[in-house]
Amino acid sequence: MATKWRINISSRERATSIGVGLAGIGGGLSLLAGDTSSATWTVIVVLEVLLMLAGLGLVITGATGHCPLQRRVGRVVRAPLTPKTGRHERAQPPS
Repeated sequence: MATKWRINISSRERATSIGVGLAGIGGGLSLLAGDTSSATWTVIVVLEVLLMLAGLGLVITGATGHCPLQRRVGRVVRAPLTPKTGRHERAQPPS
């Protein structure tokens, strides 16, 4: 049975996650394109690939709006303010 993912991060967190993720991917790619003549080349390449994978994870989290870690710790994002009242909407209990 497939589990439906719920959005559990705010739009600001989503945008930040995508931005930081893209920066990580770009940084990893630019480092990979650099000098590879170092004696510790293998370690450096592994770290660069890990940086890109972490960046990809952040981009996916931001794009989907779902963070599995926040789901595990039980963090609930506050509902947005309603334009009419200026108060938070009531959050729906998880089903």
